[in-house]
Amino acid sequence: FKREYDGKFCLHIIAHEGAGEQFAFQVTEFASKVTAGISDIEVYTRYVSHELLAHFTKSNWQNAINRPWIIKGDKVVESEDEKFPQRLANIGHFRISANCRSNISRVIKKLGGSNYVLELLTDHEQAMDVIEKHFALLKNPVGSSADDYRSLIAAAIELAKQKEAGVHAYMGFLDGKPVSVFIGQEYEPGKLALYANITKYAEYHNLPLYAHTKLFELLRGKGIEFVNLGG
Repeated sequence: FKREYDGKFCLHIIAHEGAGEQFAFQVTEFASKVTAGISDIEVYTRYVSHELLAHFTKSNWQNAINRPWIIKGDKVVESEDEKFPQRLANIGHFRISANCRSNISRVIKKLGGSNYVLELLTDHEQAMDVIEKHFALLKNPVGSSADDYRSLIAAAIELAKQKEAGVHAYMGFLDGKPVSVFIGQEYEPGKLALYANITKYAEYHNLPLYAHTKLFELLRGKGIEFVNLGG
């Protein structure tokens, strides 16, 4: 992603799983291999627990406060993404809370006879239209922008045609109108990291929640048991 205040491109490692000093070393080694031959690039590793922080420090990682990702004016801004732990959902044994069930019931009631379906993502401009309209609704977008998704969508459309790539790319349609974009990739059997999970919610406040339940149903049918929502 491109850092807004200086225009510098940086690598973000966001879907790692593990613990201990050896794991911190493995992430460090991975970052070194990925950036080999790329001059002047910085790496952020995200969703680091307090337990892991000390091990990463030993491997010469610095706290991001020393090199912040977002600065507004003279203030460092915490990304909304970092307020949540890594969101690894077990959809193989999916259970929803009473509050979540209540919110889903509300959106189903409001949808009435409307029909929400997921189809393979094939139209780049159609997907970008959904994403651009989503970002236009955000009063203070933090982290990424609509432009960050252009190359992701183009790559996903092509890679989804190759079964061995493990890419899943879908668009959600509400009564034939595009409202959702979901792009993910299997990083090991039965586990998928979502790189894009955007649903327009202007008309139906809980529509993203409903869209995710439909996505999980679809992915379960394809053998996926775990979804990293923060990936």
